[in-house]
Amino acid sequence: MPPICIMTLMSAPSRRFSHLQAALVALLALPCLPATAAPPGSEPVRHLDAFARAGRWTTGELEVSAAKEPLADGRPTLHVRIDIDHQGPPPHPIGWPRMYLQIAGEEKGWEAFERFEFQVLGRTTHPKKGMPFILTIMCPDKDTGASLEVKVEKPDTWVPVSVPIKSIADLGRLGSLLFYIGEKHYDHGEHAEFFIGGFRLVGGTARPHAPAVTFTKLDPDLLDDMDRVKGWNVLKDAKTRPADSKAQGRGAMHVDFPGRVRKKLRRRPLTQRLSWNDYEGISFQVKGDGSDSWGCLAIQGWAGRLSYVHYFPLASAQWHQVTVPWHRFSPQGQFLPIGVPGGLPPSGIDTIELGDRWTWGADNEALAPYAYDIDEIRLAPKAGKAPPPRKPRPIDQVLKLLRTRRPVVIACAGDSITAGAALADPAAQRYPAQLQKMLRQRLGNETVTVRGLGVGGARSTDGRAWVERDLARKAPDLVTILYGYNDKKNSTASYFGHSIEDYVDRIARVTKGRTAVLLLTTIPGKDAAYFIVDDMAEAVRDVAARRGLAMVDLNRIFKETAGPAQISAYFADMAHPNEKGQALIARSIADFLLGDDSARAPAVAPTLRVTKTAATTRIRAHRIVKTDKPPVIDGRLDEAIWTRALRFETFKALEGGEQESPPTTALLAYDEDHLYVAYWCAEPHMERLSASETSHDGPVWRDDCAEIFLNPSGDRHLYYQVVVNAAGVMRDGAYDGGPYAQDLDWESGTEVATTRGDDHWTMELRLPIDSLSLPASGEPWTFQLGRTRCPVPQHMTMLGSPMKLYHNPALFDRLEGFAFEDRHVGFVGASLGELYEGRNIARVELRNPGSVPQDVRVTVDLEGEGEVGALETRVPGERESVLEVPWRLSRVTERVVRLDVQCGGRRVGGVQRRIAAVPPLLGRPLRRTFIRNGERRLNVDVPVHLAEGSRGENVTLNWLLRHRDGDEVDRGRTRVVSDRVKVQCRPPEPGRYTLDLELELSRQSRTTAREPLWLTRGPFMSKEGG
Repeated sequence: MPPICIMTLMSAPSRRFSHLQAALVALLALPCLPATAAPPGSEPVRHLDAFARAGRWTTGELEVSAAKEPLADGRPTLHVRIDIDHQGPPPHPIGWPRMYLQIAGEEKGWEAFERFEFQVLGRTTHPKKGMPFILTIMCPDKDTGASLEVKVEKPDTWVPVSVPIKSIADLGRLGSLLFYIGEKHYDHGEHAEFFIGGFRLVGGTARPHAPAVTFTKLDPDLLDDMDRVKGWNVLKDAKTRPADSKAQGRGAMHVDFPGRVRKKLRRRPLTQRLSWNDYEGISFQVKGDGSDSWGCLAIQGWAGRLSYVHYFPLASAQWHQVTVPWHRFSPQGQFLPIGVPGGLPPSGIDTIELGDRWTWGADNEALAPYAYDIDEIRLAPKAGKAPPPRKPRPIDQVLKLLRTRRPVVIACAGDSITAGAALADPAAQRYPAQLQKMLRQRLGNETVTVRGLGVGGARSTDGRAWVERDLARKAPDLVTILYGYNDKKNSTASYFGHSIEDYVDRIARVTKGRTAVLLLTTIPGKDAAYFIVDDMAEAVRDVAARRGLAMVDLNRIFKETAGPAQISAYFADMAHPNEKGQALIARSIADFLLGDDSARAPAVAPTLRVTKTAATTRIRAHRIVKTDKPPVIDGRLDEAIWTRALRFETFKALEGGEQESPPTTALLAYDEDHLYVAYWCAEPHMERLSASETSHDGPVWRDDCAEIFLNPSGDRHLYYQVVVNAAGVMRDGAYDGGPYAQDLDWESGTEVATTRGDDHWTMELRLPIDSLSLPASGEPWTFQLGRTRCPVPQHMTMLGSPMKLYHNPALFDRLEGFAFEDRHVGFVGASLGELYEGRNIARVELRNPGSVPQDVRVTVDLEGEGEVGALETRVPGERESVLEVPWRLSRVTERVVRLDVQCGGRRVGGVQRRIAAVPPLLGRPLRRTFIRNGERRLNVDVPVHLAEGSRGENVTLNWLLRHRDGDEVDRGRTRVVSDRVKVQCRPPEPGRYTLDLELELSRQSRTTAREPLWLTRGPFMSKEGG
């Protein structure tokens, strides 16, 4: 059978290819018109040589290039190649490879001609088999106009093709050309190729001998001139029409909202779009409706996967220009900002969208209809770079306003929890309303205003986008932030923490530092939701600790108030608190703002504080005192340094403790080589003083004791604990990974002395600074102090009590003022890598504050093997450096790996981790079946739960696909390098199959699973499940 060429004329250049299915099914056969060779000058001709440029075509599986040999008349041609990777006919033309060209405005005007002509030459490895291809000429918003079938009688022969212009529907809105290349019956491994050229328009009433098409240079800045409404796709209830006025050009567009409209930008070659990366933002002309509403403009890229939004006011009813730098666009998903490596480059912008999905706003109130005119959306060469981050207003200033009964405005940002969803009377029962009532009653001040900014269904990414809309006009004194439940569905806890940090930065920038921020941790819910959002709450704690921000730990408050079985008393449904739960949130915030400590102004205020109802934190900084005359460690506390030392006297019982706490005073000082700590502990019952433990590193915490927690490096997972009982017996250890992972091998070299009096006991110690992992000189530490009394029941106190455990470095106080004259390189942090079996890379971050380069040695030691990696290098002065140290893990077994950094012969820092050898587990696979290019493929996403070290070279997923009768169909083996493995099988036909899965760990332990599959028949399958 000879090759066949099918050409179809149809519509919708901006539609996705899946929208062309119906149009391609109904092909209208037309007579094949020969392309006669008319004498020169007898007919007008317009040559479309630009159609033969390979760069004009967007391709799928096809290889398109410029052919080396032109036509006989010298016109250029295209070379198109397709490799056949499956058998049999394609199930539908939509499955055929394709190539796409958009017709420029200067290439239109076809109505003045009679015929569109081109020539095609077919060549295959099996010339007796037919090879059709389909040409589609598309016009917006219309169905197929015509099709043409051309028989190629001989291979390797140019065949002329002619299309009557009158057969093209809606010719005045000509859009693009689309070729589909398909096959009749080909065998796997064959290939076909085409040569296409000689594109031209012939005949008709056009002026004879029309000159070749010339192209005018496109405006490089212009994204859309908005002169025409056509091309904007209405996605929701929005309405578009030509505007009554324009800012410039030939016209503008008017849009009525709420709703959304979207337009895909005219496709330009990458070489033209690369210059877009030099622009700093976009600008557009807008004329508002004079209302308080805000419009939304979104730019998208990567086929809609990446979307960024910006909101702008509509208060001005006059035409004005809005310029938006890239950094003010807010990502609407888990991706990086525009122009940042890993985020959308400006050259990748392909779509503009106006409006958003929201029909309700703050407090879930319905949004009023609004409208605006828009014109001339273009790139802005100068829009402004991102300014350096600003700090929010110190929250102590807001607390002072409250204490002095001054007017205070508080805004509560959040989702449906803040909006009061599921409440009988949201306006009165949601926590912003209850908080306002509590503050006014307890302060006797009616000028305190609390307004809600909660929007049901909102995520932190939405809140970031709304900062200008919500806060720009009048900055409140304080903003509380409560998100996380909706974020859980779309982002990781790590990205959620990043989103909250960006939220804080945007608030500080928009309000110019006039607004303080109070973070609220994500609250738990009922049933599974009691545990599901714990990682989101932990992310908020991380942000509070890292940025030194105030926080109310609502997650912990709810869990300490009620367990999983009792929590339902505080919730109306799985996620939304009832009136009682809303009252708990309001009371917790009020207790933080109006706690007893907030009315005092001690010389050194405690950083952490707690009330009976709230685990709240207000992280403050303390400045330590340096001494040039170190004290004698004798326990007497009679040296002059202790009269000038940093003093703490506010120790409180851990939450839940009801005993009265006798006075405790702690003192801190330092010099070039040591940290000095002293305790004076009042004890009305000295006869009961317990000091029975006598062994070093024994359980001295069971006695009357003083405790010091130090986190010099700022790494919240690495900190040190020194505990000294009343007899002077010490326990010192390092923690890396939690309160139950203490390394007692760490010996601090601390010198300790204690004394006893009639009504008190004292402790004095000197701790060598070289025993700690240090930051560079001048960097703050974090710390915590505590005391334990042993009269039964045991009674513990600390600097505030945000929880029932000392071990929470995220809530430690800041200790500032360290300045060492002769310090070596500072240790910032380190990572030992993924702990894979085989080669690993440890990364160490160091800071050299001096101008002189320093020699350092980094070693990695593995328990049972000794040194398994080392690096000696020189660290430049006045900069931070990241070192990479290769090391090998011979086998994943339970043991400790330790990294140490030495400079000038002494240790400056390090980390250690315990490797846990736990077999990997298989999760339930998610199946997707589809057909591509006529070939049935089965994709199975297999979740794999991996322990630390159980991945990389030592974990393999083996799979075997069997037919229901037991015959093997396909098999494979894949290395496991992530927590989700993609298995791609090729079942030959529909039917019932079984997929056997096997995880193999170091060729020893194995975990198996069997998954039944049922593949149904159909040309377009996209199905989850069996």
